[in-house]
Amino acid sequence: MRAVGASNHPCPHPALSRKRERGKARERTGRAYTESADSPIIGRSMTERRALTILFADVSGSTKLFEARGDEAAMRIVGGVLVALAEVAARHGGRVVKTIGDEIMCTFPGPL
Repeated sequence: MRAVGASNHPCPHPALSRKRERGKARERTGRAYTESADSPIIGRSMTERRALTILFADVSGSTKLFEARGDEAAMRIVGGVLVALAEVAARHGGRVVKTIGDEIMCTFPGPL
């Protein structure tokens, strides 16, 4: 079985190159290869599977806020909102995965 997008030319993305190498090792040895690097998202081995709830949120009306208040003032306000959201998520067992602009992504253990 070939991976989607697999070809005979060199792979440009490092993760796909590692996947290709694991496939070659499996062909040579007949054994599956798994990585056990810690996941920055769930903080556990990437080979472990468990249910998570994922939250995506953004600050409503932030474009108008930036237009009305200017970049510096709006960034302070949005930053304060994101800090407050991160604190609320932590109180409920959540963990911030990333923030981008006025957006936040959090994970929570188990299904909600």
